[in-house]
Amino acid sequence: MARIAEVLILLLLCGHSARAAPEPALRLALEGTQVELGQPLRGAVISDPSAPPPTPEDLRSLEGDFEMQVRGGPEPLAGGAHRLPFRLYAQHTGEILLSGLGEPVTVEVTDAKVRGEPLRVSHQLSSATPWVRQQVLLTMEVITPEPHASLRLDPPSLPGVEVVPLPPSSEPVQTAAGPRTRLRAGWALFPLAPGAYRLDLPPVHYRLDGGTRRLFPLGPVELAVRPLPPYVPPTMPVGRVALASRLEPAGLLHKDHLAHWHLTVSAPAVPAPWLPPVLRALKSGPALRYLPAQSVLGTSPDGSGVHALAEHTVPFRPLADGRLALPQLEVQYFDPDSGRLERVVHVPPRPLVLGIPARWAAVALVATLLAWALPRLWHRGRARWQSRVARRAALAELSRAADAAALRGALRRYLAATGAPANLPLERLQGCLPPELLARLTAASYGSAQEVDLPALRNSLLRALRVRGSC
Repeated sequence: MARIAEVLILLLLCGHSARAAPEPALRLALEGTQVELGQPLRGAVISDPSAPPPTPEDLRSLEGDFEMQVRGGPEPLAGGAHRLPFRLYAQHTGEILLSGLGEPVTVEVTDAKVRGEPLRVSHQLSSATPWVRQQVLLTMEVITPEPHASLRLDPPSLPGVEVVPLPPSSEPVQTAAGPRTRLRAGWALFPLAPGAYRLDLPPVHYRLDGGTRRLFPLGPVELAVRPLPPYVPPTMPVGRVALASRLEPAGLLHKDHLAHWHLTVSAPAVPAPWLPPVLRALKSGPALRYLPAQSVLGTSPDGSGVHALAEHTVPFRPLADGRLALPQLEVQYFDPDSGRLERVVHVPPRPLVLGIPARWAAVALVATLLAWALPRLWHRGRARWQSRVARRAALAELSRAADAAALRGALRRYLAATGAPANLPLERLQGCLPPELLARLTAASYGSAQEVDLPALRNSLLRALRVRGSC
């Protein structure tokens, strides 16, 4: 009996303690339980009169699926209570349970709609496991029926990460529902050390008519940054690098005259301050002297990422005749796609350098060659022209030939026009005329005139010589 009495007393004490448990010191008050994606869910946290005023830390339990904004501090209410207003922006659609502050509340988040049509909102992360200093693109895309809408980014503060905002873009697209506008915006992120990152980025503003109509939170971004191999120095770019150059003036250079070497270093996924210092390889010598260079660094981000460009202008003065002795440039970079080192080798232009004595010597040499070659070219050209005129005259005579003797005389003059001796037999024409034509010519010369059709023979000879040209 004593044991039963002890159990009853214990149950009574527990029941009394449960009835005496204090009510929650904070409770949640919402304006509604349904909201569109991008629109704020307004509410407040209200404290009991006996409890301290609420702080933003009391709202941390609501941030799992929402981006929270708290403006100002707690507001006093009658009776000693306090009220802390806030705004919640959902990170996704669906039913979301809010708990941790009084009674749990279920909120329904629906698609964002414009003119009764849902907005297509998406975001993309280029890589969740980048290398140290590798570019990571985080972009948001919105397809909207409003052609004048735009996106705006707030600058984030991310310790340990270099951030380059990508300029917002707008372009018309054709969808199954008709013409729409695609809006894009985002950031290029460059983690500076290995490890796990949880990045809290500000929401993206959807703007129209000069004001923000919606806020689209991106939610926390988690990165697992891989360390670079130990043989990669801290100054080596992580991303492809390209080299190009040109000289001013182009072509032949003057010895002891100032010229400029324009050297361009570009990288599509590397910030400009991280480009390799290629000018360290330039050292003056007995054949070439460099002057202080001028360098301009620039970064041109767009929707595809960061595009770095370094333009170096190197004044120099060649000091010796011969080929310009500009050095071959070599740059190494770490390729994040293959995970290995790559090398770029650039061979600059190497034109001739000539001083005044060398130029006069070159002019004299060219003049000597011309004096030797021009008369020979003149005589050769003149001989070819005279041969052509003589062949035309022989062909004209052949076309007027009335008998076999006239045909043979015209053919001998044709042979002479080609440079053959005048007494060369007509068999020399075997390379120009078919054998059957020569046989017919022999028959016409030594046979009966009635056995040969002279006009047909003459026309065949003319046609064969005109087709084959000179022999």
